[in-house]
Amino acid sequence: MNKIVLSLIVLLLINNNAIGQNNLISNFSFELISDCPSIDYASIDLAFSWDKALSTPDIFNSCSSSQDRGIPLNSTNCYQPARSGNGYAGITQYFTIPRTTEYMEVKINEKLTKGKQYYIQFFVSSRNCDGHQPCHSDAMGLAFSDTLYREAVIGGAEQIPPFTPAVQNPAGKILNDTLNWMEISGCYTATGTEQYAIIGSFKTSANTQSEGCFGVTGSYYYVDDVGVYGFDPLPDTLVLCEGGSRTIGKSFLDATYSWNTGAADSILTINQEGRYIVNATLGNCVFSDTVVVLENDKQLSLLPADTLLCEEEELDLSIPLPGTYLWSDGSGSNQISIVEDGAYTVEIQNDCGVFNHSFEVATETCGCNVYIPTAFSPNGDGNNDVLQCYMGCDFPYQGIRFEVFDRWGGLVYSNKSSEINSIVWDGTFKGKALDPGVYAWFFEYEYIRNGTVNHKTISGEVHILR
Repeated sequence: MNKIVLSLIVLLLINNNAIGQNNLISNFSFELISDCPSIDYASIDLAFSWDKALSTPDIFNSCSSSQDRGIPLNSTNCYQPARSGNGYAGITQYFTIPRTTEYMEVKINEKLTKGKQYYIQFFVSSRNCDGHQPCHSDAMGLAFSDTLYREAVIGGAEQIPPFTPAVQNPAGKILNDTLNWMEISGCYTATGTEQYAIIGSFKTSANTQSEGCFGVTGSYYYVDDVGVYGFDPLPDTLVLCEGGSRTIGKSFLDATYSWNTGAADSILTINQEGRYIVNATLGNCVFSDTVVVLENDKQLSLLPADTLLCEEEELDLSIPLPGTYLWSDGSGSNQISIVEDGAYTVEIQNDCGVFNHSFEVATETCGCNVYIPTAFSPNGDGNNDVLQCYMGCDFPYQGIRFEVFDRWGGLVYSNKSSEINSIVWDGTFKGKALDPGVYAWFFEYEYIRNGTVNHKTISGEVHILR
C-alpha cells in the first residue's frame, strides 16, 4: 500500500510538469495504479485512465515484487528502467504469422479542437528477454477515436483497429533498441471529434518490416511517457498599460523559436501595440500562435463620443480591450447595439485598472432620397426629352456609377461621374435613338455620416416613349 501511495505522489509531481506543457493525457507515465502488478494479474487497466482496446496489454511498476512485473524489469537476460517515474506499459506486436496484436487506449482530457495542431509523442523500448529469439519490427503508432474502442480476441486471426494513425514509426525504421527509449512523434491537425488515443500497430503483418523474427516469435515493446500537446502559448488579445511592458510566450517541449520581431527565445518582452507571432519548430513540425497587443489608453480614446443616429438606424459597438464590462443597461459584454437615444455609460475593468466612459446618442429623421423617373419621351418636343437623376441627402454624398441596360442585358448608357447632376441620358446608344420599350437601370452611390462611408445600390426600370 505504501508503494502505491508513493506512485501517486510521483505522478502528481510529474503531472504538474506535464500540465505546464499542455499534455492532454492523464497518467501519461503509468504511475497511478489501483494495485501492484503481479505474475497473476498485470493488465493495463491497473493504471488509472488506461484500458485495453484489444487483447491484454501489460503494466509494470516498481512496487511489484515480481521480477517479471517490477521496475527495473529484471527477468532472464532482461533489464529496463522506466524512462520517467516508476511505471510503464507493455504491448505485444506479433507479425510472423497472422495473430492478434495488442492495443491500449486512454481517454483524452478534452476533445481536440478542430483545425488546431497538436504534437504527439511517446517512447518505446524493444524487449529482449525470457530466452526468446530477439524480434523487432517497424510497426508502432498512435491513432485517435471518437468513441471507446473495445474488441475481443477472435480465434488468433490478425485484427487491426480501423483507424488511420495520427503518428507512426517511419516504415523501414526497425525499432530494435533494447537499452534506450526510442521516440515516436509528429504533428497532427485535429478534426474535432477525437476523444480517445489508441497505441499499437496499425499495419498488417504483410506490411510490417522486421528483423530477427523466426517461427512463432513475436515482438514486444515497453511504452512510456505518452503525450498529446496543444500549442497555445499566447492569449488572443493582451492589454498593455500606459508606460508598461509585458512578457509573453512560454516554453514548449524542446522546440526552437522564431518571432516576427526577429527574437529567437520562447519568451518575448513587449512594450508597444502590435500583432506578435511566434513559430515553434519540433522536428519536422512547425507550430504558430498569434497575439494582438492593444495599448489600453489608446483604445479608450477611441470610444464613441456623442453620436447622432437616424431613426431606425443601429449603432453597433465592439470594444477590443480584454476585461470585465458593465454597461448602464446591465450588459456585461464588450459588444453592444444601440437603437434608442439616451445617455450611455460603460465601466471597463482590466489589468490596467478601472475606467469609465459616457456618451449620448440622439436620433432624428434623416436620409438620402433618390428619384429617377419611370418614363421619358426623347422626341425633341422639349418635354421630358432626357432621363435625369435627382437626389436629396442630409449628408455629403457622391455617385459611383449609373448604368442602363436593354432587355437582353446589353449596356446602353454608363455614367461614372461623382456628380449626380451629370447623370443625363437622351435615350440613344452610340448616337442612334433606341426603340421604345422598357430599360433597366442600376445606380451605385455612397454618403458619409458620423465619419463612416455608407455604400448603397438601387435599381429600377424606365420606359422610353416615342
